[in-house]
Amino acid sequence: MIARFSDTNFDIKIPPPDFAIDILIREFKKTYIDNNVYDGYIYGAFVTLKVVRAGFGDVKDEVKAEFKFANKFEIQVPKSYKLKIEDDWPSWMGSQKKLFQNVSEQISIRDEQFLSDKTNTPNVKDQLKNFEDIINKCR
Repeated sequence: MIARFSDTNFDIKIPPPDFAIDILIREFKKTYIDNNVYDGYIYGAFVTLKVVRAGFGDVKDEVKAEFKFANKFEIQVPKSYKLKIEDDWPSWMGSQKKLFQNVSEQISIRDEQFLSDKTNTPNVKDQLKNFEDIINKCR
């Protein structure tokens, strides 16, 4: 970053990060459910989060937390409507938005029921606690 003043120039360097958050948004999925009463659509959004302590010199990155979450958004339309969904994108975005909202809340809440429904990551409560501790150190 360069800052200019009236009589001189300064180069300001941002130090390397202590921690990095790697967010991998995985492939969206859609499932169709057909029964006698309604047409059902399930839109799945998936994310993998990894928090690492950045390496310095020969020290490799140390993973502090890594977890995978999934969210399913379901639409049920009565067969009598004869509705055909032309664009899946808004439903996938809604599912992903809800996923990020829920995951960000779980960093501090760590609800047992939610975590058992949305992830099968081992020790997820401990990893979320580590993640919260890292965020608190960065404030």
